[in-house]
Amino acid sequence: MLLASFLLILILVMAYVFFSPCLSYLKRADTLSLLPVPVSKIFLFVVFGMFYLLLAFRDASVGIDTETYIDLFLSVGASNNMWNFIPRYEIGYILLNKCISWIFPHSPHVFLAVVAFIIIWGYTRFIYKYSTNVWLTTFFFLVFEYLDLSANLFRQSLALVFLLYAYDYLCQNKKWHYVFYVLLATSFHYTAITFFVAFFLRKVRLSTKNIHLSLLVILLGALSAEHAISWAFSSISLYSNYENSVYAEGGVRLASVLNSLVVCFFAIFVLKYKSLITQKNISCCSKFLSVNDYTLMYWLVMCGLLLWIMSFPFNQLGRLARYYTFFVVTLVPNVLSLVSIRKKQQYVWWIVLYLFLGVSYYLTIVFYRPNWNGFYPYSFL
Repeated sequence: MLLASFLLILILVMAYVFFSPCLSYLKRADTLSLLPVPVSKIFLFVVFGMFYLLLAFRDASVGIDTETYIDLFLSVGASNNMWNFIPRYEIGYILLNKCISWIFPHSPHVFLAVVAFIIIWGYTRFIYKYSTNVWLTTFFFLVFEYLDLSANLFRQSLALVFLLYAYDYLCQNKKWHYVFYVLLATSFHYTAITFFVAFFLRKVRLSTKNIHLSLLVILLGALSAEHAISWAFSSISLYSNYENSVYAEGGVRLASVLNSLVVCFFAIFVLKYKSLITQKNISCCSKFLSVNDYTLMYWLVMCGLLLWIMSFPFNQLGRLARYYTFFVVTLVPNVLSLVSIRKKQQYVWWIVLYLFLGVSYYLTIVFYRPNWNGFYPYSFL
């Protein structure tokens, strides 16, 4: 509990340190520029370096599935036939375990450090490239539990990182690179195959007609969720064991409701300022991003909202939703940067509101559902 509070206070203090110069700049300039590149790099290096240390040098008791994955690592290293672990575990993840065990046999802590490095480096790279407000993105990354999840959901976190590479190549219109990384992510978690939907969303405009159509799809998804999940249980043998599990017991879970409300709020925020999403405004904040980046991120977030709502009868769908709602951590700060260009006073109020809501969201989970990811109580080796 104390660690959670410490991390939040640290992020808030660093946010203040970087936010204060921005406020001063607003008083004497018409546009809000990016933080100087060296400052952004230092910020990400320091904060995500700290996150890496927390993941790499944690005790095996941190993370609900950490001990299970350590046992798997030792079993794969001792086995002469890695195919014994497939298809229960994905081939990419088993190969990673095998490679690490070849170089560092019987070294589970090295295994944790290597996995943590791959995950943290992937997140850091993506945030540096696609966020115009790195401190707020980092704040969202923390309070929306992506650090906590990285200590628990190894395979899915690795898959998400590779999907971020896939997103990068899709934006560059390098289709085969995109396909490769989606398949690579799928080799770490089967659910990553769904990210092929991004290919069909990349050209969808953020028009009123398409927004109404997306709301209709979400409504239909919510109404058909139970039937779709029942079909998956009966048709896909890999997921049949979930049918009688605790995840499908029925009843709406707090995580599904809370995350659905949060993502819905962010979607409404983006739509409120969609008129600001023009290339002229975006160019004032970043020389790398385009209108297509904002619209594609929005549609991916809407996919996440659909999955969170569909997770009401089956909680595990929330894990799939996190592939898509991750883009909230860059989309919302980027839109806020656009707001700062035309509506400076509103920008400040939104920052204050998001800091308050983020802290409230995270502390609610830490104090009332600390067992969700098993990150607390935290202990080092």
